[in-house]
Amino acid sequence: MQVSSLYPVCGGHDVAPHGILGQTFDCDGKATNGNYDRYERLDDGRPVVSRVRGGTVTTRAQGEGALEGTIGDYQLRDWSHTAFAFSRSCSRFDARGRIAPRDASALG
Repeated sequence: MQVSSLYPVCGGHDVAPHGILGQTFDCDGKATNGNYDRYERLDDGRPVVSRVRGGTVTTRAQGEGALEGTIGDYQLRDWSHTAFAFSRSCSRFDARGRIAPRDASALG
């Protein structure tokens, strides 16, 4: 899959994209990979090929290391709200003034 912006993100717009997908446009030209799940083993430790006899694989990774903060920081009170943990420092929804791209060097 390839994702591209419909406008020149690094070209001086006041508000840089944000959110889980928008953070990929941080203008540094470097890939940032976060936590990811491995699906070789079932939750009980058996190899996935053993699933014929039942078993589950639980997804646990939430993008930590590729996102600012944690997935919980992006939870909204309900569907109609735009306030979340980063609203005061970098809200793209209610922006007034310049909001720069994320600083990928600050990621864990």
